[in-house]
Amino acid sequence: MRRSNAERLKQSSHRPNGAEAAKQCARNLASWKDRVNLGDHEHVQTRHAGFRRLPQISVEDVARAAAAGFKTIINNRPEGESPDQTPGAEIAAAAAAHGLQYHALPSGMPPPPNVVERMAQVLAEAPEPVLAYCRSGTRSVTAWALAQALEGRLGPDEIIAKAQEAGYDLSGARGALEGLAPKA
Repeated sequence: MRRSNAERLKQSSHRPNGAEAAKQCARNLASWKDRVNLGDHEHVQTRHAGFRRLPQISVEDVARAAAAGFKTIINNRPEGESPDQTPGAEIAAAAAAHGLQYHALPSGMPPPPNVVERMAQVLAEAPEPVLAYCRSGTRSVTAWALAQALEGRLGPDEIIAKAQEAGYDLSGARGALEGLAPKA
């Protein structure tokens, strides 16, 4: 019998090592902050055909995202996480002004079941391409990965490989990805 998404999310065993996650976040932030140009898709690595992720964006970045053809923005960053972050309400207003959909799916690490389930729903329904952001991009990639596994869109090996291509090591999430993957 096939388990429901909620059952698979409850049984997921993803528990990242906090120190490793923090180091990965710092590495990703350092390597991406200076190189990302929203208009140059070579530098905004693809998770699947219509998904990109970035560290924290600004109101100005929303305009660049719209000009680059993005249709949807997902904010995976909790409000007030850092004094220098742009508030989600400002990003939402800029997205609306540029005709983009905006979804606030804030979370810590690992993304909780409700965020994974909502991420899967947004990715299935929102116009592409989708730009997701958090502090470093790691939460967005992790939420994407868990959503892909939950919906059975990609297998764990494919998810880990795609994340690795973009500079994110999700091998520690293999158990969660396998646990979320639909069973035949």
